[in-house]
Amino acid sequence: MGFLRKLLLIKSAITVVFIARYLLKNPVIPQLKDQWWADGSPKVQDEKITPFKIKVSDEVLIDLNERLFKSTRMVPALEGIGFQYGFNAEFLKTVQQYWMNKYNWKEQEAFLNTFAHFKTNIGGLGIHFIHAKPSKELMKNKKVLPLLLLHGWPGSFIEFTKIIPLLTRETEGYDFVFELVVPSLPGYG
Repeated sequence: MGFLRKLLLIKSAITVVFIARYLLKNPVIPQLKDQWWADGSPKVQDEKITPFKIKVSDEVLIDLNERLFKSTRMVPALEGIGFQYGFNAEFLKTVQQYWMNKYNWKEQEAFLNTFAHFKTNIGGLGIHFIHAKPSKELMKNKKVLPLLLLHGWPGSFIEFTKIIPLLTRETEGYDFVFELVVPSLPGYG
């Protein structure tokens, strides 16, 4: 066996040992301290989990409609630019008309309230979340797996409203269903 082959064999053996010892071992789980995110120094917080219903008052909806109606001064969009320099004013007019004439917040509110909403306090921040469980019958007959669904930016829990029912109902050929927690991440809208 030539010198280069022996050297390559030794190098390969060292690489295998390195991979086996360092890359395949379980990482140490970091110990994270609780953080206080609210203004001021940490306080004793109320950690109760309370049910929550979405309810936007008629006054707020009337105010929104009035603001939409009064929003007539828009900077004309640059020709052929689209959304490269911000939201396109021409398209914004379309959105404005939709919100003023077609969008029904009360229907959306009723739909959102079909989910079980809750509020709690974590690290000084008020946190909203949906807790979606499969039916009690499914919980007896199927394995229930917990699943945390986190939205991105920009986004909100609303991104998951179509998939929540699919994940919590029985699916033929599977012996499990999911129990979901879907929080509204702070600062994401």
